[in-house]
Amino acid sequence: MKIGDKVRFLSETGGGVVAGFKGKDVVLVEDEDGFQIPTPVSDVVVITTEDYSMKRMVGSGKQNAGQEQNAKNGMEEEERSSVRSVKSLLGDTGSFEEADDDPSDRPITYHKKQELKQLGNKLTVSIAFVPGDITKLDSTPFDAYIVNESGYNIHYLIAAREEQAWRFVAQGNLSPDSQKLITTVPHDSLNALDVVAVQLSAWKEEGLFLLKPAVDARLRIDPLRLMKTGAYAESPRFQTSVLSYSIVKDDVVARPVVVDRDNLKADMYHKDSVKVTKKENHETKRDDGTIVVDLHADELLDTTEGMDAADILQYQMDTFNRIMKENIKNSGQKIIFIHGKGAGVLHAAIIHELGYRYKHCRWQDASFQQYGYGATQVTIR
Repeated sequence: MKIGDKVRFLSETGGGVVAGFKGKDVVLVEDEDGFQIPTPVSDVVVITTEDYSMKRMVGSGKQNAGQEQNAKNGMEEEERSSVRSVKSLLGDTGSFEEADDDPSDRPITYHKKQELKQLGNKLTVSIAFVPGDITKLDSTPFDAYIVNESGYNIHYLIAAREEQAWRFVAQGNLSPDSQKLITTVPHDSLNALDVVAVQLSAWKEEGLFLLKPAVDARLRIDPLRLMKTGAYAESPRFQTSVLSYSIVKDDVVARPVVVDRDNLKADMYHKDSVKVTKKENHETKRDDGTIVVDLHADELLDTTEGMDAADILQYQMDTFNRIMKENIKNSGQKIIFIHGKGAGVLHAAIIHELGYRYKHCRWQDASFQQYGYGATQVTIR
């Protein structure tokens, strides 16, 4: 066996042309798309051998009929012998190129080229929360996985915000089309993950690839959402339903709201109007008549494209005031506004409105057991 021979795989469909060798145990098989697949020599078989001297002899047109027949017979014999196992060819000296390093000292890892073509050249990475017991979302711990759905290797660094600084959570490398457990979060520690920073770099180990810019994303992890059964969806990667937060999807980095308190007020009063696409049914009513309104941007809006932090906050406050005005005459009505912990800007804006516009109403922190940190209960009076 030598460079240029056509081979097929024994343990799976497909094959290609021998492009080179790594030591005596690994052959590089180049498929029709130009990808070189490192393959154990015991897992391929030669189906056609290129013999350039024979090709010149046959193509010259100078052989007599007997020579042409001999050439034909020789080619048929060579084709019959080519079905021998590659193991039987190991004794043919000079057929393999010696490498400086021994490939047996390191693991052989590769992906089938059919899979890599499906993954394409777009970077898609997310964090998935897997509940320990999905029937007990109000008390179960959660496993957090980083999921790489692209054809790239990635290096990741994950940190959680703690006041004005950051606390290390995890770092490491992740192979294409795979996932890895990064941490297990006890239920009573969910609020420590209110904002998570994720930094990524991506590359491919073999062949040419499109260089990706480094990713620096911020994710707001809402503990209340983790306790909603309807927030979970089935995933072929896990045996139970999961709640996923996108870090980057098809090369587009997720950019949730990160609010700057110092500049927000000025921005709110100097912004042109923007077009928003709102969601319906973002308020619910409990059996006891209490109205529950989730003011998170992803609950109010289908998309925040074209909106900055000031635009989103203005829309959240417009929703708050609308709900208050609709119920202002309903004495005794209780309304729960879920605003999240975050940077505290939305909470501060709500308290300001209550103290300025709705002084006659009473307000307090809502039940932590039901809504976690980041909810205010208002009672109309």
